[in-house]
Amino acid sequence: MLTPEGGILILYKDQDRSLLLDNPAHLRLDHGERDGRLAAVFAVGRFSLLNTLVVFPLLMLIASRRFITQHSVEIRPENMIVDGEDTFYVRDNGENWPPLQMKDDDPDRMVVCGICGTRFIEYMTANRLDENDRTPELLAADLEAAMEQLWGRREVTFPTAT
Repeated sequence: MLTPEGGILILYKDQDRSLLLDNPAHLRLDHGERDGRLAAVFAVGRFSLLNTLVVFPLLMLIASRRFITQHSVEIRPENMIVDGEDTFYVRDNGENWPPLQMKDDDPDRMVVCGICGTRFIEYMTANRLDENDRTPELLAADLEAAMEQLWGRREVTFPTAT
């Protein structure tokens, strides 16, 4: 959608794949041996056997659920605003616009990333919700079209507010 500030707003849904929610396998017990992270959690907390039997299934339930979050990115003539909070200026990107790339060689984990100034930044994630989800490809196409439309036409001068 178009914004009053002259930008293009793109809304999309993403699966939260933070470290804890990424892989519930690191919370399970394998062959009667405790995984190092799980053992550390229970050792520090000094859980009794009863507490462990109650807490462990709850942790597995939480870790196995998919947490869906909604994100936004607004492409404006001079900058990009991610989730209404983080602003990145086009002048810091130079001629290289941020592309969509796989993260950790996982085709279901995608990030829009690139060089901003002197730093490599992951601007936003676009993780698949399931095997049929094409959100990352649609987001990449929409971002490319918006960037081309607002950033690719540098010969056009945009009026500044005075």
